[in-house]
Amino acid sequence: EKQMRERDEATKRRDAALVKKDRRLEHKERRMKHVQDRLERKDGRLQDRGGRLERELVALKARIEAQNQEKAKGVAGLQKEVMSLKAQLAAATARVAKARA
Repeated sequence: EKQMRERDEATKRRDAALVKKDRRLEHKERRMKHVQDRLERKDGRLQDRGGRLERELVALKARIEAQNQEKAKGVAGLQKEVMSLKAQLAAATARVAKARA
């Protein structure tokens, strides 16, 4: 009877140790899942941020290109205006020279 009681107690201790080990493993799995979720969220945020920055970069490049085109149009317009004024000046100079002659 004493042996049976000792065997029962040993079995109880083993069962308790197994239960404790099982709880530790469950806790560890929950922590790992939590960390994994956090990493996935962080990764998603970084990807979103990267995409947003990429879109902003494309928009900035387009804006700069548009400004460059505007400047080019402005320069071309000024060049035409200068040529026109030079032509008017030449015509006026010719008229003045003709009037003096």
